Amino acid sequence: MCNLSTRAIDMLNKSKKQKVPKDDEVLFKGLKNNGYPAYDSVLRFQKLYAGISYRLGKSNEGFSLEMISSQFNPRTMDYDYYVDAEEIDGEYYFVCATYHYNESIYMVIDSKGRIYGKEYNDNKPYLLADSIEKFIEKDAVKNYFLEKQSQWARASFEDSNLNEWKASKEYSLIKIDEACDSCSTYLKDKNDEIFLTVKRYEDGTENKIVYASSVELIKKLFRDKLKVAVGYPIYEIYKF
Repeated sequence: MCNLSTRAIDMLNKSKKQKVPKDDEVLFKGLKNNGYPAYDSVLRFQKLYAGISYRLGKSNEGFSLEMISSQFNPRTMDYDYYVDAEEIDGEYYFVCATYHYNESIYMVIDSKGRIYGKEYNDNKPYLLADSIEKFIEKDAVKNYFLEKQSQWARASFEDSNLNEWKASKEYSLIKIDEACDSCSTYLKDKNDEIFLTVKRYEDGTENKIVYASSVELIKKLFRDKLKVAVGYPIYEIYKF
């Protein structure tokens, strides 16, 4: 683990861990045998994070961080190495994580160490984090809040809402720097009763979500003008 916050380290320390290959010679062999290049980002990920499986709070959300695995083959009396990657426009994207809740959603890593989301049958991956550390930090924020409380209410918001909340001394929004990068901005209030995510996509669009500790609070945030909110992580619809 490298340059992670106490919040992220705490989440990973509670995770399940599986033994995976980490020796340089073995990793090079596994990649070569499968016809893949040995990107520094791939080797670094495998050594630092592969084999870790975590969940967010008590929910079903979370990821298994995995890339190169091995299994002894009694026929050859040697190990077979398994690694999955896809070449797109001359760049290899290596599968590095699978989502617990839905196996059709998985993460890939490129030669620069950037993390992308991908779904089976989708042609192009979409950028999620500038590095594996940022990816983990973002999940660690959600894990922190889900450990404080198992269910939250969430809703989409606009820039005008954000400006209002930033100006309010009642909320005193704080930027969570360790979880922020070119893809996302994370904020929270001083009392840890709300947190916000602003996700930016490569096409220039944004997805802005606020999470509140109660239905009453999320209604208050929008001055009772909100028509609907949903539960997180358990999906419920709250109509007002």
